[in-house]
Amino acid sequence: MRQGRPSATALGAARYRAEHQELDGASLFRDPLARAIVGDDGGSSVGSHHLPVARREAMRGFIAGRARFAEDALAEAVRAGLDQVVVLGAGLDTFAYRNPYPGVRVFEVDHYDTQMWKRERLAQAGIAVPDGAVFVPVDFERDELTDELAAAGFDPSRPAFVMWMGVTVYLTRDAITATLRALGGLAAGTELVFDYGVPAPEPADERERALRAERARRLAAIGERWISFLTPEEVGRLLGTAGFDVVEDVPTTEIARRYLGLDVRPGPVPRLVHARATGSGPVDLPAADVSPATHAVSTAPRESDADPVGRQRVIPILRVFDHALAREFYCGFLGFDWGFEHRFDADLPVYAEVTRDGAVLHLSEHHGDATPGSGVMIVVDDLVSYHRSLLDQRHRNARPGIQENPWGATMTVLDPFGNRLVFWQRT
Repeated sequence: MRQGRPSATALGAARYRAEHQELDGASLFRDPLARAIVGDDGGSSVGSHHLPVARREAMRGFIAGRARFAEDALAEAVRAGLDQVVVLGAGLDTFAYRNPYPGVRVFEVDHYDTQMWKRERLAQAGIAVPDGAVFVPVDFERDELTDELAAAGFDPSRPAFVMWMGVTVYLTRDAITATLRALGGLAAGTELVFDYGVPAPEPADERERALRAERARRLAAIGERWISFLTPEEVGRLLGTAGFDVVEDVPTTEIARRYLGLDVRPGPVPRLVHARATGSGPVDLPAADVSPATHAVSTAPRESDADPVGRQRVIPILRVFDHALAREFYCGFLGFDWGFEHRFDADLPVYAEVTRDGAVLHLSEHHGDATPGSGVMIVVDDLVSYHRSLLDQRHRNARPGIQENPWGATMTVLDPFGNRLVFWQRT
């Protein structure tokens, strides 16, 4: 989301929940407040009005199904004695305001701007905020989650139930890892339910490719691009090293079978995970294991301190969709030089090279050359100076921070196409 604005995708998800009540008869999930909190706000869910009817129905089912999955697991946890609920990236979720469990406190965690917008909507809809509902403003990319929760009255010494729906795909892998490790440090028996997107091949169908490109364009326009996609194996590793045992990891097609008895064709669909904290806490990891899908770019020592970016020995290829936008970002903002550029014809995709002090990246508009949302790690010699030079430009969509890690300081920059550039200064 963009700073100073509420999340547009939170409104989109809320609209899908409301439409599920009205168009599907709440067949998967009943939410009597869904329409009230959306109100009469016109328009369809973000980026959905261009989708075929069947795709919109599937999205409604996915949004409703993940809520049913989470709240069924929550009901079992409450019966087992848990009395603290954390809703991460709450958006316009309404559980806190229809909470049927006396004595259960609900901590809603989200960006400050989204929470203020939500409170306005609650007031306009006449939905009372119960005493057991607590707003906890957090920036997932920067704040210490457990510190903010504790300051709001959360008791980290007692187990809790955590719902984290519709968030991970918008976060960097570093932010996902940090959040899981923070949650893994909570009391033994803490339960976590979240969803995640899986890597999908480029569709062969031209209409499907056009729909995917249009969705990406719309999400980028509102500053809420899909960034991270994970495999079940990667999620299992992340959870295990964060201090969780996986209870269940299922594709959303399983939700259709479980709740509706439908046999849905399998494919690269989002997945839902239910995990439980062991109490052992997160495991310390070497740098190579922290981000499995990020390619480390080796550098040689530099004799000059004139430029903070180092020399690499391999050349990653990143997928881009607009070479003019790529040139503006990589050259105008990051300070790379635009090297060679190749097209097979004037109206065909570009393959180009950008360089800076020996660091080399190849940027390709060609289908099949790379997967959108990939990551590269570039070792630098003076991260602080490079970071300062970027912030001084006050870029409208990229003002990265520096994160201190056991393996060194990192600065993650997202390009306009969802690729992650992790600049790393070794300790």
